[in-house]
Amino acid sequence: MNFMEGLTSIQKNVFSFITTHMVKEGIPPTLDEIAVNFNYKSINTVRDHLRLIANKGYIKVHPGKSRGIQVLKVLNDIIRPEQRSCHDQIPIIGKIAAGAPILANQETEDYLKIPTDFLSSGHYFALHVTGDSMKNIGINTGDIAIIRHQSIVENGEVAAVILEDEATLKRFFKYTDRVELRSENPEFSNIVIPKLDNSHIRIAGKLAGLLTRKINA
Repeated sequence: MNFMEGLTSIQKNVFSFITTHMVKEGIPPTLDEIAVNFNYKSINTVRDHLRLIANKGYIKVHPGKSRGIQVLKVLNDIIRPEQRSCHDQIPIIGKIAAGAPILANQETEDYLKIPTDFLSSGHYFALHVTGDSMKNIGINTGDIAIIRHQSIVENGEVAAVILEDEATLKRFFKYTDRVELRSENPEFSNIVIPKLDNSHIRIAGKLAGLLTRKINA
């Protein structure tokens, strides 16, 4: 099959914008963000494109959700073969919980190939996602989270956080008296760490991208 066979030129552009946004931001774009990027005056135009792309099996759209676009192909499925010689190799070092924390002390198990222009400069690693505490922003069990290694993140950013010898993926908030690790699923409680216990946590990095699991529609 040729790259994105069956999609029109504009559909390819919209689909590429969606996948690039997910890799760079870690979440799907909203309809408004797509409209702004392509200078559409109405999100109905976006809906029309998404419907046609969905009909061809590349995405699934969940009505009523702000970021309800689900890509049905992992990133490597939509990269042109000629690009594969110029990828960065990112180590996959284990699992991270979007739910209860799990052990983070893992050795490299494989390497992920990503086009060099998909990520900014820095050092990256990847982790398998388990759990559903972040599903409302499109992060689900079976996805692969790409993490930019850094020890500081801004409040509200999604971070890989080590709690003693366990890792979890949450929105990070630091206050004068506590640290909060917030879920994006009301079924999961937030993790609150008092200031006195802050020495027991460490930021491993910031979520820089996401590879969604492949779903057979």
